[in-house]
Amino acid sequence: MDTEFDVINYEIGMFLSALIFYQKRMEKDCSDSVMENYIKNALAESLVLHIRVLTEIFMPGGREDDIKAVNVMKKWCDEHKLLIKNLHHAYEKVYVSELKGTSKTLIDKLLAHGTNKRGDMFDWSPVIRTMEPPLIEILRTLSKEEFPALNLLSHIEDCETKETPVFSTHTPSSAVINRWVHPDDRETPTHK
Repeated sequence: MDTEFDVINYEIGMFLSALIFYQKRMEKDCSDSVMENYIKNALAESLVLHIRVLTEIFMPGGREDDIKAVNVMKKWCDEHKLLIKNLHHAYEKVYVSELKGTSKTLIDKLLAHGTNKRGDMFDWSPVIRTMEPPLIEILRTLSKEEFPALNLLSHIEDCETKETPVFSTHTPSSAVINRWVHPDDRETPTHK
């Protein structure tokens, strides 16, 4: 059985790996556009899922069998209360206006549970933009010896200066397919 550190390291690695692909753009080597869409959707949803799991590890509360940083890294938590508070604020308090909810509520209702609030399309970019900076800030303070997955941080672009790609998740229905468009490929408006 894995230790709590192994599980946290796995979540760090999955979050950072998904974020790297998210930032650097997936290679377009899939000739099947429907399959390509599913892959992009899976990447967006994987990133959001690992944002949730990793955030919940650093959050207070939870269930008895939840892995909590405060139980595994008490000294670190005591020394980084402000970072944890910032993460908590971004997750549960910041209202993502264009999506009409907090990151936690949106993830819970639109990804983690089948609810009647879901549709066949969703743009996760505002949630990712809200959650990425406080998570990265926390990860930069952790020990690479304890969490080797942190070595992936060297591949992460600066959250402050990059433009976040738009990822919409969509389950294709009928002939309508949601198209992910990288910022470099978007048409620029023409002004007359």
